[in-house]
Amino acid sequence: MENFEFFEPEDKYGSIKATVHSSGRLGFSTGAINYMQLSPEKMFKVARKKGNSDELPGDIIYLLPV
Repeated sequence: MENFEFFEPEDKYGSIKATVHSSGRLGFSTGAINYMQLSPEKMFKVARKKGNSDELPGDIIYLLPV
């Protein structure tokens, strides 16, 4: 996990979390929306790593701004 930076809750943003709902939609906490400066006009592609035997498919998802 040395290549990752985890976010700690701060007074400035609050909790920074994202959730994958059973419908497949992504949900973001208010802290995440503010930290990432998300808005209805922003779009992201969703990606995952290809065939890594150390991880289950879909264990890690990436959001790439477009």
